[in-house]
Amino acid sequence: MTTTAEKIAVMQAYERGEDVEFYNYQLEKWMGLTGPTGMEPEWSWKKYYYRIKPKEPKVIWVWQDSSGRTHVERSLSGCPANLSAVKYREVIDEQS
Repeated sequence: MTTTAEKIAVMQAYERGEDVEFYNYQLEKWMGLTGPTGMEPEWSWKKYYYRIKPKEPKVIWVWQDSSGRTHVERSLSGCPANLSAVKYREVIDEQS
């Protein structure tokens, strides 16, 4: 976070109940900002980077049965083993 506006956006997202993460430098990964109930984060902007957790892309599988009927499933388990399916994954553009 470099600007006050970005910091405000993250804090407002937290207040709305959205998932916010901070970067853990020791583990080298993003982690959820959680704590004991009723505890507010310290917002140590000089020590940590914070962000609104990115949305997970949606995934669907599309396949056709022997009669040509098209099926859309959320997992591959609905497709018979003798047929092939195409995986579609949502593309989410991240703003820099």
